Amino acid sequence: MSPDVTVVIPTFRRGAALERTLRALVSQEVDAGWEIVVCDDGSPESDAAQIAAAVETAQRHAGSEASEAGVRGSLLDVRLIRQENAGPAAARNAAARAARAPLLVFLDDDCLPVRGTLETHYREHKRSSGIAVLGHVAWAPALRVTPFMELVMRGAQFNYGTITDAEQVPFTCFYTANCSLRRADLEAAGWFDATLPPYLEDTEFAYRLMRAGTRIVYRPQALVHHEHEVELAPYLDRQRKAGRAAVQVVEKHPELFDVVGVGSVADTALREQFYSTLLRYAFVVGVEEALAERVTRGAITGAELRSTFEQWIAQWAVREAANTRAWRERSEALEREVARRDAQLAAVVQDKDSEIARLETELARFNQVPPVRLYHALKGIFRRGRRTKGVQAHVPGTHHGL
Repeated sequence: MSPDVTVVIPTFRRGAALERTLRALVSQEVDAGWEIVVCDDGSPESDAAQIAAAVETAQRHAGSEASEAGVRGSLLDVRLIRQENAGPAAARNAAARAARAPLLVFLDDDCLPVRGTLETHYREHKRSSGIAVLGHVAWAPALRVTPFMELVMRGAQFNYGTITDAEQVPFTCFYTANCSLRRADLEAAGWFDATLPPYLEDTEFAYRLMRAGTRIVYRPQALVHHEHEVELAPYLDRQRKAGRAAVQVVEKHPELFDVVGVGSVADTALREQFYSTLLRYAFVVGVEEALAERVTRGAITGAELRSTFEQWIAQWAVREAANTRAWRERSEALEREVARRDAQLAAVVQDKDSEIARLETELARFNQVPPVRLYHALKGIFRRGRRTKGVQAHVPGTHHGL
C-alpha cells in the first residue's frame, strides 16, 4: 500500500532531539496511510549512530502500529537515508525524492508536533488543491523563554504576527520547520535551492512556489513545539550568515532587494543605534547582577527584591505616564492653536469675500443710475458711428472732393 502522506525531516548531529520528535510524531493519528523519511545530512559517525538508533526505535513502533497491512490511518514505514553534508535544503530535496506519497509534510528535527497536527495538514490538502499549508511553531512549554527568545518569535526569525489573511500568507512567512505541500507543487517550483546556505532558503523557495501558482495558507492549529533554546551569541552568528545568504538571494532575484533586508546596509545610523542600545543593556545587566549579589549575600531577601522591583516599576510607570500626559497636553495645545489660526484665517477670507460681494453689488447699483445708463448708451452710439465711417472710407471706387 502506498502512503498518502510523507513526513520529511532533515537532521544533522541532533540525535537526541530527533528521538523526541519521532516519539511525538509516531503517536499522531491520521485518517491516511503515512510514512516518515529522515535524511541525515552527513553527521559524524557518533552522531550518525544516535540518529540511526532513533529511527530504529520509531521503526519498531511503526511495525506494531501497521501489523495489519493495508489499514488506513497507520504509520506504514520509517526510513533513514544519508548524504554527504550539503545543508538542509539538499537534505529536504533528498528525503522528498525518496518519499512515496503525493503529500509532503516538512518538520525540523527539534519540532515536536502536538496531537492533531499531521491530521490538520492532511485534511487541508484533501479539502483544497494548489495550496501550501503553514503550521505554527511555538516554544516548548518546558523551556524558560527569555525576552530574547520572545523577540525571535515576534519577528527576528518567525513572524506570524504579520499574517493578516490566513488564506493569503506572504511568502516571507513560510517556514519549513512546520509546513506541507504536494510533491507536484514542489517540483513545479523547482525544489529547494541547495546552493543557498541554511538561511533564507525557505523564503527563496516560497517566492518561487508563489510565482508558480501555489497559495500559502496559515493553520495555527497545526502546532509544533520548538525544543531549542536560543542565545544571543550564536544567534548573532546566525544573523551574519543570513546576511550573506540575502546577498545570494538578491543575485538570483534582484526584485527582493528590500524584502530580504539588504537595503539595511544603507542605514548609516544603525550601528550607532546598536552600540547605544548595547551600552544601555550592559548597564541594566550590571544592575541585575548587583541585586542578585545582595540576595546571595543575604543583605536582602527574595521578597524584598521583588518589592524593590515592583517599586521601581511603579516609579517608572508614573514617570512614563507623566511624560505621556505632558506630550498629550502639548499635542492638545498645538491642536488648539492650529484650530484658532484656521478659524482666524477663515474669518479673514470670509470678510474679504463679503467685501467683494458688497463692492459688486454697489457697482451693479451704480450702473443702473440714469446718467450712467445714458452715458453707456451714448458711448455705444459713438462707437457704432466710428465703425460705420471707417467702413465707408475704405469702399473701392469712392472718390472724395469731386
